[in-house]
Amino acid sequence: MNSFSWLEGVDVLIVDDDYDFAKSIEGYLSDYSATVKIITNPAEAILSIENKKPDLVFLDLKMPKISGLDLLPLIKEVDEFLPIIIISGTLDLAEAVETVKSGADDFVSKPILNFDEFGLVIKNVLEKNSLSKEIENYRNNLENIVELRTEELRNANKQLLEEIQKRKNAEEQLKVGTSNVIKAIEESRKMLSKELHDSIGQKMVFLKLNLELALKNKDDSGRYIETASESVTQISTELSAIVKMLYPQSIDKYSLTDNIESLVESFRKISNLNIKTIIVGEEPALDRQVKLNIYRVFQEALNNITKHSKASSVVLITEFLDNKIRCEISDDGIGLEMNIENRRLTSTGFFSMEERIADLNGNFKIETEINKGVKIIFDLTL
Repeated sequence: MNSFSWLEGVDVLIVDDDYDFAKSIEGYLSDYSATVKIITNPAEAILSIENKKPDLVFLDLKMPKISGLDLLPLIKEVDEFLPIIIISGTLDLAEAVETVKSGADDFVSKPILNFDEFGLVIKNVLEKNSLSKEIENYRNNLENIVELRTEELRNANKQLLEEIQKRKNAEEQLKVGTSNVIKAIEESRKMLSKELHDSIGQKMVFLKLNLELALKNKDDSGRYIETASESVTQISTELSAIVKMLYPQSIDKYSLTDNIESLVESFRKISNLNIKTIIVGEEPALDRQVKLNIYRVFQEALNNITKHSKASSVVLITEFLDNKIRCEISDDGIGLEMNIENRRLTSTGFFSMEERIADLNGNFKIETEINKGVKIIFDLTL
């Protein structure tokens, strides 16, 4: 018999009107020091879960008065992450599919002939549930980071409004500024949503598929579990990359040039761009906000170039001249059309860059022609 020492301390609730069968499961689980509670009256199950949430629920599919399928959504209302395994002596394929659609994590048939396989089912369900909770925590943390990023934009907007009030065309420019900041916020959220869906979402589906294959192919389960483990590692890596993109904690620890080099390296990995960096002079001690704003401009510029410019080469120049910083970002892409009336680009990405430099009392300009690339130039006095 396999060792299932990981069952020690696991709190299990069995909801089954077949007391003898429930006792057989209790005997097996108790051998590994799991805590087991048996409820034969399904009407008492919800109250029991509300009073003390177990780690795992076994739910009989067919019971008098209320079926397991009817009870399942009621349990999920109490705790949507509570893992549930359906048990039934007459479970067919259609019923099995229906239980999973209704929120069950797995199902087993009565009687249990192989308790070692039964234990592996429990282990896989608990591991999958633990992973789901971890991903949910990541998602919540990302939402907090997005809120932090949104607060940065709100603060920038407040300063923008104060400056606009001093200008002759205050009302019109106020509308333009507010509209573009809102668009920038929405684009940030849209970008995060797309990253989670396209990358992490697909890997989650692949992970689920391999776990299901591991359950169905006992003799070859190791291969599928190994693949699933690789997926978890990839998910963790990509989540870390998203967190770094939204809030680069390295800004507080390292110099501006080190952060730019790290940013460039990350873009080299995800694109075919030939990116050259040129640093002139020695970087002085910089205020955190100065480093963050300049970093965000480089980040937004490289992001635009990667997605839209069709460029093959990019040159980044950072010059430290006495009490002044001058930066230049140029590419050999398809270029852009300027607004003829005011020689400004109306993209919210460029607006965000310009506002970050304006926030530092700096100067920002863009030079571009169709098929001649884009050059972003900005400078500020320290």
